[in-house]
Parts: sequence; structure tokens; C-alpha cells
Amino acid sequence: MPDKQILSAAQNAELDHLINTTMQLMGASSAYDLQPRDQTGSTTLYGEYRIDNKNHYLRYSQLSLITPHTFIPLAKLGLSIVSGFRLDAKEGAENILKKTQTWADNVKLRDKMQNIARCTIRDGTAVAYLQEAKDIGIQSIQVLPMQYTTLLPEGITPGQKVTALMKGDVERAVLMESTTKNQQNTTLDREEFALFRLFHEGYFTKDILERETYGIYGVSLLEPLNRTIKDLLDLSEGFSGNMRRYGVGRLHINLPLVEKLRSEGKYANAKKILEDTIAAMQKLKPNEDLITGGAQANPLPGTHSPGVREMKQSYEKDIHVGLLQSGVSMGDTKGSTYASGYLAEEDRYIILESIQELIRETVQTDILDRQLAFLGQEPGTVQVKVDKLDIPYVDYTTLTDARINGDITEKEYRLALGFPEEKPQE
Repeated sequence: MPDKQILSAAQNAELDHLINTTMQLMGASSAYDLQPRDQTGSTTLYGEYRIDNKNHYLRYSQLSLITPHTFIPLAKLGLSIVSGFRLDAKEGAENILKKTQTWADNVKLRDKMQNIARCTIRDGTAVAYLQEAKDIGIQSIQVLPMQYTTLLPEGITPGQKVTALMKGDVERAVLMESTTKNQQNTTLDREEFALFRLFHEGYFTKDILERETYGIYGVSLLEPLNRTIKDLLDLSEGFSGNMRRYGVGRLHINLPLVEKLRSEGKYANAKKILEDTIAAMQKLKPNEDLITGGAQANPLPGTHSPGVREMKQSYEKDIHVGLLQSGVSMGDTKGSTYASGYLAEEDRYIILESIQELIRETVQTDILDRQLAFLGQEPGTVQVKVDKLDIPYVDYTTLTDARINGDITEKEYRLALGFPEEKPQE
């Protein structure tokens, strides 16, 4: 490199600019860049995907499908919370139980509960429209898309521009609400829908029209994981891009001719060669051979793989914990004993059973009791039942011994084995 002391001020400035430009261009050429990326308009990059940053319910929906580390836990939660779904009735109400069971089968109540549980956990809030008919009561249950749904307390009309904090009991649900005049929307009164919310008391958030609310919407389990999911996807995309471009290492390109030209004061020629070489490197494909005229290409082995793997596993674990999953529940039993795995599951069940009871109770009061009222029955005549999540597995021998000793009835014995309560007539 020429001595900068013997160069003019203009030449020194040009030399510094050339070196800085080269470093910036070569740095930008690396796909292994995990620096946070600025959002563009209404979207933000999560790895290679653009995720909405204006409508948080649309973002939750996108994040729930973007990686199996979010989709699988949400699906498992929806299924496990409704595990063992059944209807039970008070003594002497067998006839109404039969009618209610037929109705539940027709509206697919079990499937709706599973979907409601998943959407409530994903969005923090779920609104289920109860379409009624005069002759049968509730004839269908439709979960509304929260990305188009708003909840309004008493005193607020659809389309109203509100500057004060919205709070109070929910009075209406509005589909496709807009502050634009003459915009069509669908308004549902409180008795027309069932409302499911997680931890809504004391929760501040904005609705999809950017109005400040308090205690109206629930908290999504994905909200505190937003940054972690982005970091995981950025890491995966960055490392994948790095491997696509460089394989197991990177290249150092040395240009002796550039040094010679600079020592001779031919800066324009040196700059032209550098720029041409950088442009050529940008077009280099994976595993493509290099043909040079005087340039020296030396491989630089990568040394970051172990750290990337550990960081990726750390992000995945954080996401699983945030979605109420343990290593055991996600199939990772490495280094775990039965006792430690059971303790981890037991701790997880404390929160899960609270959510399970919230879903069950809301289905009971907002859906089933309304149908019972249509049938002329008191609330609670027929009840929604689900299995406790922390019941330990009991093997066949133990069940049989309990039946022989009279500790359980024949109906309980048959149910535990997966058979109907009553033995079929031969």
C-alpha cells in the first residue's frame, strides 16, 4: 500500500473512499447479515417473509403458519384443551340430553370448540357468531376473523371516531367496521355471539382502527413471542443464504494488480478493477469455478455453525415455552428422566387447565345454555365436560384390579378402556 503521507489530500480522500466503499459492498454481499431490517410500509421482514405490522390479528395469523414451531403447539393446544369432550346431564334429564347431543352433532360443537380454543390462544380473543333459526335454535357456529372484527362497548356506535380510551363491557361486535361514511358492515348484538378472551382485564391495546382500548380484547400468546419468532426466522434465512452462497466457507480475493496500480498513482484504474471484481463476485453462483487473470482466491473456512445451532435451539425453546409446551410435549426427551418430564408437564398443566376451564365455561354459558333456553330448560341442565389434562395413564392391569376390587364401576371401566358405557346387545 502506498504511503499516505506522500499523497495529496485529494488522493488520500479518494483512497479512503475507495477502501470504505469496497468494505461496504463486500459486507453487503454477505447473506449472513442478521442485523434487524427496517419495515417497509405496512410489512416487516421476518426472514424471507413479509409480515403485516399494522393489523396485529393478521400478523398473528401469519406467524401461526410461518413455522412448525408455532403451528404445531397451537394445534396441540386446541386439541388437548377439548380432550374428552362430552355432554352430561342431571339425573332424570336423559331425554333432553339426547336432544342436545343430536343438536351438538349437527352444529359440530366439538370441532367448533377445538377451533375456538386454537383461535383464542392465537389471537387472545375469539368471537363466535351464533346463527339462529326459529325451529331449531342455534343452527350454526361461525368463528369470525379477528383481523376484520372489532368489539364496541356501550355508548360507541359503529364507525365512530373515538379519541378517548374505549373501555367497559362489550355490547356489540362489528365485522368490516370502517370510519368511512357509507361503508357496509355487519353489527352483532351481544346475545348473537359468544366471546372468548384471555387475560383481558387490565390489558391495553389498539383495535384494528387504531383506537385505544382497555379491558376489551384479550392477550395473544404470540404477542410476547413476536421478537423471538422474527429472530429465529432471520437467523434461519441468514444462515441458509450464507450456505447457499458460500457453502462451508467464504472466499478472500486478493488483487496484486490493484496494489501495483495504487503504488504507481493510477487510482482510477485501481478503482475500476476493484469495482469490476466486486460486480463479478455479486453474480457468482454456488460452487461455481473461478477463472482469474492474476487474482488470488483463497477459501476462508466458516467457524460459526455450532453457535448458530445453539442459538436456533434457544429461540425454538423460547417459542415452545411461550406456547405452553415443554421439551417432553414437543418430543425432545434427550437427557430427561420420567420424573423430571412429569414435573415439567405438571407445571404446564396448571396454566393449561385454567385456559381449558375458561373455554369450557364460556361454551357452557354463551352457547349451550342459550340452546337449552330455546328448548325450555334451565341453564346447566346439560353440561359440557372435558377431561382433566393431568390425569396419569393407567394401564390395563391396574384398571382390571380396580374393577375386581369394586373401586370403579363397570361403566367407568369400559370408558377407561375406550368402549361405550353400555355393552351392545348381541
